[in-house]
Amino acid sequence: MIPVGLVALLVAPLLGAAHAWAVLLFVVLYGMGNGMLTIVKGTAMAQYVNREHVATLNGALGLPLALVRAASPWLLGVMWTTQSGYAQGLWMLLATSVMGVGALVLAQRFSMARRKATA
Repeated sequence: MIPVGLVALLVAPLLGAAHAWAVLLFVVLYGMGNGMLTIVKGTAMAQYVNREHVATLNGALGLPLALVRAASPWLLGVMWTTQSGYAQGLWMLLATSVMGVGALVLAQRFSMARRKATA
């Protein structure tokens, strides 16, 4: 949902008077995507590693995630230009969120293939 929301935000300037609807769609999809991400982060990890390592891995991921959250506003500010505003940063966010979705899909396929091989 997050990548689709970012696409809605990127096309909003192209919609003229209807841009407010695209921005509202972004807000809804991004919010729902973040809510789902919270649930997935808490539950999906156990699907891919053994249950004894879930807490350790979630803890190890906490610091890099916190650093990225802290640096992101600054990085978007650095990428801002008078010609395109935040468009470059939004494209970067879209690319990284699509990579994240792709990584989750690959992890699911790998996990399913491994289960079939051991069954």
